Amino acid sequence: QNQRGDVSATVHAAPLEALQAAIDEADPADRIVVFGSFFTVGGVLVHGTPRLQAKHLLPGT
Repeated sequence: QNQRGDVSATVHAAPLEALQAAIDEADPADRIVVFGSFFTVGGVLVHGTPRLQAKHLLPGT
């Protein structure tokens, strides 16, 4: 249980869903790193290297 007020956490059913949530919340200067078990990393790389579509990477934003 998180008891700190300066951090937040979310839970997702699959690693790829967690990555997409991180991308959706990322600021332009943020860096997202996926690490952990083969389940975690494999769940993100299941279809190859993801093509990131963060809000700040889209044209016109």
